[in-house]
Amino acid sequence: AAAAVWGAAPGYRPTQTDLLQIFENLLEPFEEFFAELIEGTTFVIANGCKLILENGFPVEMGEPESIIYFRARFGYEFDASAARAIQATFAGAQSAIRFLLAHQIEVNLTDLNDTIDVIVDAVTGSQQLQIDQASETVTIPTAIGALRSTAVLFERNPNLLALGSRERFNLIDNDLTLMIRTLYDPTGIEPAGLIPQLQAEALVDPDPTDNILGLVDANGNGRMDQGDSIVIGLRELHLTGALSSPSIEQGIRLNLTGGLGDYESIIAALHEILSILGDQFAAVDDDSISPARLGLAPANDLIEAIDVLDIYLSPLPEAIEFSFGSYFTTPIGIRQLLPYWTDHDNDPETPAEYLIEGEAWLPAPAEAYLSFGDAAHFTGSYVFTDGDPAVTTQLDALTIPADGIEPPDQAALVQSPLPYIAFQDPTLNGVLFVNDGLLPISPGPDDAFQSADTYSINKAINAYSLFAIEEWLLP
Repeated sequence: AAAAVWGAAPGYRPTQTDLLQIFENLLEPFEEFFAELIEGTTFVIANGCKLILENGFPVEMGEPESIIYFRARFGYEFDASAARAIQATFAGAQSAIRFLLAHQIEVNLTDLNDTIDVIVDAVTGSQQLQIDQASETVTIPTAIGALRSTAVLFERNPNLLALGSRERFNLIDNDLTLMIRTLYDPTGIEPAGLIPQLQAEALVDPDPTDNILGLVDANGNGRMDQGDSIVIGLRELHLTGALSSPSIEQGIRLNLTGGLGDYESIIAALHEILSILGDQFAAVDDDSISPARLGLAPANDLIEAIDVLDIYLSPLPEAIEFSFGSYFTTPIGIRQLLPYWTDHDNDPETPAEYLIEGEAWLPAPAEAYLSFGDAAHFTGSYVFTDGDPAVTTQLDALTIPADGIEPPDQAALVQSPLPYIAFQDPTLNGVLFVNDGLLPISPGPDDAFQSADTYSINKAINAYSLFAIEEWLLP
């Protein structure tokens, strides 16, 4: 029965801790299928091919009896625009599969029930703050205690989400580069990409309504703008054997109405994001590329260009930048990005907890990890043990000072203490940069972007969280 559901190989029986093999049996066929599709679409894009498929273009993944099953039929004209959309989709999916399978997924099944009980107990009995309201006392549960307790999952599973296959990991940046450059590539003589391809095809295709993907250029100006339509040639769809669509011979049309916003500005902002990300991932294997970091300016351009966002959202202060390609320069597992955990009571029988503290808006019960108002954090000395209990790391220099950000009071929509997290790697493997002087709340004197540390990542998280509450949720 399990093999029928999960698509596992006949005769396969997982070991006590070997969940990775189950995921590999489930996902490797998709990985191979995606690679074949990418090879075919690359040929179509490079040679400008155009195919007329009278019976449509079928796509089928999985087995009809399994949990993961997908079957669709697209039609009928397959050209470079459709090839780009398919290639970008499956290159992105392939990167996700490889990212998952590059990690170790070993769970101690004999200890799993007890581990889950620890987490559930922490969630249901999480630390509560008391508020005196007239004649009664109201208790408000917080998430800090529950978050701290989830460390037990990693304490008791020393290989969970550690890096496993470096070979797979080293392919991910190539998949991401392909996905992004397929959507937009400014590096050639003329910019290439999905939207440029759709616009070029619309000028020469007399009837794009029969395309697998096409643009109906209503005014014939060769640009995607108000009044145009995007044709998606989905003619048939089946999901998991339980959800089926009737025949959709006319396909699906997305009408570009005037209510969305300024299409030219939207496309320009999206292309700027794709251009920067493409450079970042391409630079992992090409030292000749010096990519810029991705800031929040393009996101603000999108907010201003999309009417509904412009009405309800204020522009984001541009105090953080990202270098996503840096993550793939030095292979590490997700495990190394988690917070530190420690045995707070020095009792080997009790589970370890994450080093996560909170700032409350009113006096809290006596818990060392909750403080009243703006305060310093991680002021003690801690021992971090990951895996081998004989190998420990003494943490004596984690202390961060009060950052000037006051926790919201009980009238705020989010009634929880502000979290402060002692990440093992606050830079997120070189990804995150913070300018303390540009933060939206309590900006500091240092007006320069610096690689994140424990102080700046927590200040940025809480400053942006409160900005969103005050500027977006509480008009």
